[in-house]
Amino acid sequence: MQHLSAFRGFLLAAALAGGPREAAAQAPARLAGHWQALQISLVANHVVSHALQERMNDSALAVTNFELRHHTLEQVVEFRADGTYRYAQKSKSAPARTETGTYTVGKSVVEAQSPGAAEGSSFARWRIVRLGRRQLVLERPMWADSLRIGQQVEFRRWPPTP
Repeated sequence: MQHLSAFRGFLLAAALAGGPREAAAQAPARLAGHWQALQISLVANHVVSHALQERMNDSALAVTNFELRHHTLEQVVEFRADGTYRYAQKSKSAPARTETGTYTVGKSVVEAQSPGAAEGSSFARWRIVRLGRRQLVLERPMWADSLRIGQQVEFRRWPPTP
């Protein structure tokens, strides 16, 4: 019983301290680590019109997936247990890009901030669809919310775990 009381005191002290410790307390433990993008998809969980299907058949997205598959484009994010992250993108056809910031997770939604990112963060408002030992799938709304189309990015843990 005494150990439980000490543990509760530790949690209270960590919660009151704020900063990265607070963010880490909200993030699922499995999220921490390096994740490499495998593919990007546009998804709908409802019947869509032919015009919307054509819009979802995005040639730029097809090129991105081709480059990810053939390792001419690499996108890696490291979510750290202390509530910080680092994103790196390397491509043979474009300049390298990096982004660092902080993140929290609440109700399976990643909220991130990066002072150097033009739109706040590449990882703001992504919903965690799947989080396993080796796989992470994130999704965010695409275009107008009324269309109910999501952009999903599938990641694998990097380096792969046995």
